[in-house]
Amino acid sequence: MRAAEFVSETVSTGLGGGSAGNSGGAIVGGPTTYEQEHQYTKHHGRGQRRTLASTYESAGEQTITLNQLYGDNKPDSHDAIWDYGTMIWDTPFKIQTINPRMLDMQLCDQYGVEHIEELFDRMQPEQHEIVDNYINDPNLSNKIIVVDDGHIVDGNHRAIAAALTKRPIKFVDISEEEEI
Repeated sequence: MRAAEFVSETVSTGLGGGSAGNSGGAIVGGPTTYEQEHQYTKHHGRGQRRTLASTYESAGEQTITLNQLYGDNKPDSHDAIWDYGTMIWDTPFKIQTINPRMLDMQLCDQYGVEHIEELFDRMQPEQHEIVDNYINDPNLSNKIIVVDDGHIVDGNHRAIAAALTKRPIKFVDISEEEEI
């Protein structure tokens, strides 16, 4: 399998604003990126994913909608997040935090690798640069990735960077609607 089949990412504006994980605010000079994972396969049933989900820590009672998360800089039309339709974009989702050990396990499970470094080694040089930029971002732990019942839908490069540097990262699970 080629590295491009594992994680792909596009730059929509290059101006650094509104990417998922910065809550719609601009990061001056930073990348505006959106991840898409092309080969969604479940290696394990829902039972294991539920076990992983129970290890997440709550980030308080904070919620965010996808419209708030992305602001005016929506992902490109071919990104995996659009596979879920637009009805969920105004739904508030609880902001949670996943510890680096569990994130590493989740990524290895999702991509069928034994070690996160193996996934990084399979990536294209352009993808290495994107991950390296996130590794050097002191605010990486405050970025938000989007998951669906343990499967990363958007934020793969941020998640890989967090796992490689053993930092927690925030996420919203679009399989869990927040009751308000």
